Amino acid sequence: MLALRHLAGDLVEVELVSPASDFHYRPLQTVEPFEDDSAPRYSLSELTMSRGARHRIGSVTVVDPKSSTVWLTSGDSIDYDSLLIALGAKSQAVVPGALTFWSGGSPVHVRGVLDDLAAGLARRVVFAVPQGVTWPLPLYELVLQTATHLEKAGIRERSLTLVTPERAALEVFGSRASANIEELLLSRGIALVTEALPKSLVQGALTLEGGDSVPADRVVALPRL
Repeated sequence: MLALRHLAGDLVEVELVSPASDFHYRPLQTVEPFEDDSAPRYSLSELTMSRGARHRIGSVTVVDPKSSTVWLTSGDSIDYDSLLIALGAKSQAVVPGALTFWSGGSPVHVRGVLDDLAAGLARRVVFAVPQGVTWPLPLYELVLQTATHLEKAGIRERSLTLVTPERAALEVFGSRASANIEELLLSRGIALVTEALPKSLVQGALTLEGGDSVPADRVVALPRL
């Protein structure tokens, strides 16, 4: 919406339909467990108004391309000349026994893991990327920030491991980035297990497809999209 307004100026009328009233900047949610501040959120009404657009709270249920009309859950309809639909993705927790970040979990639960490490109730924490469609970057941010947090707190009796189905760390960014990330993980004392498919946390271990396992008192996992 912002890019369209920037490129087209006043040549178009823009209306944003969203079931939410606020825009949450989710990438910064990985900072929340380690700081008091919450990730930024912005009022969609204020954002759209500042760009000469309209915001309508609602969800699209039907698109009629013949009449160039969309119907909303409220029963209202909107005519359009051009339509852009952003469906997004549903997140699903798929590692039983794990705390799932962004799906059924929250920064509060990650803080609980940090508290357990500080209290000696947990020593081995595994960060797991599940099999299937995921966006793994947040988990790398979490494990690196956890290592920094523990170092600042003087907690040395700990074990951090990142388990991922990827052939290399953050392989989607290419071989050079992978090499740099793997070197960074090693320098922070974080073990990396690649080409591994997490199954579940059972009796002090994260079980993997194929029968192997990784010792774990707590597991923080990403959702499958």
